[in-house]
Amino acid sequence: MSNPIKTNISDISEETSYGNAMAPFFLVFGLLIAAVAFNILFPARKAEYGESTNSLFGTRLVSMTTFAVLATIIEVVAMSLFFDFKVQNFGMYFFGLILSGIVFMLITHFLSYTFGKVGNAISIGFVALQFVLTTPLFPKEMLPSLYSGLIPFTPVFYSDTAVRQAVLGWTNK
Repeated sequence: MSNPIKTNISDISEETSYGNAMAPFFLVFGLLIAAVAFNILFPARKAEYGESTNSLFGTRLVSMTTFAVLATIIEVVAMSLFFDFKVQNFGMYFFGLILSGIVFMLITHFLSYTFGKVGNAISIGFVALQFVLTTPLFPKEMLPSLYSGLIPFTPVFYSDTAVRQAVLGWTNK
């Protein structure tokens, strides 16, 4: 009874700054917000008579990918210029952010194109749900079982994990 709880603490990286450990989540989450904002501010139009849906989606895909890459470049440059942000594996870090941005663009585009303004509202709810489920501020062990069970189905969780591993230089054991 004198010591009812035993803890097992082990380091997963050499990082001593909590800011560098939290930054990957906020970088990834910023790309999700950018994707939602892009699809709300620049809504996809429906194909007109005689216009190919494939070419319409192709041009939209190019613009979404370009925006995602530019948003990633802005994030990477800002983090290196304005903050003392160290990355262990820059290639994985950059590729993970670009891939995350494109995936978020496709998800929010699907919701916006399929459901219109209701899809935009669903996208905003999607952002809120992602924040609650995947933020490092709320450990999954402290969430209700319903929410912690949804975490493996959230794209931000996987993006955050990939970018965090690139930044900190470790892998899950």
